[in-house]
Amino acid sequence: MNRQSTTILVILVLLTFGGLILVSNFIGGQKSATETAVASVAASPKLLQTPASRISASSSRVPGELQNALEQLNSLSEAVKASDWPKAQGLFSTFELKDQRLPSPQLHHPDVSPILQDFFDLYVIQLERAITEKQPKQANVAINQLSAIIGEFQARFVKRALPIEVQRLHHLIREISLWKDSGDEKMLHVRKAALNEAWNDVAPLVRAKRNGDEIAPQFGALLLQLMAAENGTKLSVLLSDLKTGLEQIDALFVRKGQAGESGTAIPDEDE
Repeated sequence: MNRQSTTILVILVLLTFGGLILVSNFIGGQKSATETAVASVAASPKLLQTPASRISASSSRVPGELQNALEQLNSLSEAVKASDWPKAQGLFSTFELKDQRLPSPQLHHPDVSPILQDFFDLYVIQLERAITEKQPKQANVAINQLSAIIGEFQARFVKRALPIEVQRLHHLIREISLWKDSGDEKMLHVRKAALNEAWNDVAPLVRAKRNGDEIAPQFGALLLQLMAAENGTKLSVLLSDLKTGLEQIDALFVRKGQAGESGTAIPDEDE
């Protein structure tokens, strides 16, 4: 074999060896990308169930499920306040409505906006994310919004539930407490104004009840003080007094022993 043939043979061997290396790297890169994609899918959040698998408005369990959901949100709120994130995660995993539909408003309850279901799904996802990331402010915002949405449905679907106007007072007082604690002055101002407007709607309903003429002026006076208060300590005291006043207002609309947490009402078992 002459020198030229030897050179050509060496070049062919080198090209073959280089080609094998390139193919090996290409296959390895594809495998790595596939493994990354699989891991990404496995770590992605669970999708909400389809509407076909969710509860319907005619279900006799609706009142109880709404009340259970509110009680679980109250427990979640306490866990978040205590920074007990494992407990919060456990409570969220058993949240009765997290993968279900709220009662369908169409036909039977046309006064309930179906958009509330979209907001409900949004805040469920935000609550799950806040718990996973251990973000108390975001978790409290989501819990309060979910409580308000469920309260709206209770006012329509549960017999003798508190009027939605009264439930809004509960929601706004929780909001004021939340934004006070987070130091958001702009949101605090907005929620104060909303609370004042809500009371203007509720006050006539309260005065129309027996003993309402005594309770309404007291609550209105506390509200005026809240509007003017800027000191955080003063706000805390007033919020506590307003919550006590709300309990008195609740009692005007539901019989003794009927009032549940978060401004809800529990129907009699024979209904």
